[in-house]
Amino acid sequence: MDTLTPEQKREGLALLAIRLASAACFIYHGSAISFGALGGPGPHGFSQYTHLPLVVAYLVGLGHQEIIHIDGGPGPVSAARRRGYRTAMRRHGLGEWVRIIPGGQTEEAGATAARLLLAEGSLPTAIIAYNDDSALGLFDSFIRASVAVPDDVSIVGYDDSWLSRLSNINLTTVGQDAQQMADLAIDRAIARVEGHVADREIVLPPYLVVRGTTAAPAERAAPLRRAAVG
Repeated sequence: MDTLTPEQKREGLALLAIRLASAACFIYHGSAISFGALGGPGPHGFSQYTHLPLVVAYLVGLGHQEIIHIDGGPGPVSAARRRGYRTAMRRHGLGEWVRIIPGGQTEEAGATAARLLLAEGSLPTAIIAYNDDSALGLFDSFIRASVAVPDDVSIVGYDDSWLSRLSNINLTTVGQDAQQMADLAIDRAIARVEGHVADREIVLPPYLVVRGTTAAPAERAAPLRRAAVG
């Protein structure tokens, strides 16, 4: 038997949403409310697809063509971002430059991708990482190998994490309005408890945070040769 009053339900859902807002996006599936990584545009979500065209367009505007993507490994979010990257590159006539390197969601995944690229003897002019952690792994490995960021290679992350804002990193990244997503999640959860069904989707647009890890590509007379990274 349900002994909670409507007000208690609202307070409980609001508390739960606030607790989870810092770690998850919110999305409804059918009549249930689930909390987890957002794989596409949901009733009040942030599309994991739309930010890749935004980033690619920005880099192309700077003059980049050789733009690669370090993905986040298996899963629907990573798959959506791969699709977004491929689609955006082709729209800009850069299909021949499409390259996706298997990665992950950690700094070590970014470092592993950096070691692979350094071992090849040349670098792309720009890299779109799966998230800020992966981008930081790339950044650290390149700096240790005397690769100048952004002079030799531009790096873009995703999340606008607090680490990306540190002055010694100053990472260009993609942000999302986490507070607005949390507020919308609470409103939708309360409405569902009260028997109301949302009649439209709300997809929050991504926004680009341009900092110090991106610039126009430098002219290269020869492939970059850098020290090996252990």
